[in-house]
Amino acid sequence: MSRDDVIRKLDQLIEACQDGEDGYYVAAQGVHHTQLKAMLEWCSSQRGEFAEQLAELVAVLGGTLEIGASPANILYCRWDKIKSASRTGNMAAIVRECERGDAKAMQAYDEVLAYDLPEPVRKLIAWQYDKIKFSHQRLNRLNLPPMNEANMTVSMDY
Repeated sequence: MSRDDVIRKLDQLIEACQDGEDGYYVAAQGVHHTQLKAMLEWCSSQRGEFAEQLAELVAVLGGTLEIGASPANILYCRWDKIKSASRTGNMAAIVRECERGDAKAMQAYDEVLAYDLPEPVRKLIAWQYDKIKFSHQRLNRLNLPPMNEANMTVSMDY
């Protein structure tokens, strides 16, 4: 894989991470459960840090960021659903959209990891993938009522 191809793949992951950062921020604003809000804010911060790490790697490779109309824009438009769920305060819907977002992010990471990448690049991407997977599993373990219930309690036991 050429250096330019690696940089393009990193750009796609940066965009996915920035989208996740924004989406989790929106999600956190829509919940009032203190622990869940803290978890969503932490995920937002984490995705921002991941984007920064990937951007640093692009710079080390001699590239410049070219984030724009990539397939990631199409994959990550789900945050509109979070905004809608936030307005109604439906925490179950918010968490489900975050889960879907993490699943899409993991898919993007899987696609990039399928390429022949330089070892330092692969190592960072695999590490970030594991962290996103962990967050996804934490969201999956929340005890959520059916999606149609407007008021819900969230058990943060995991």
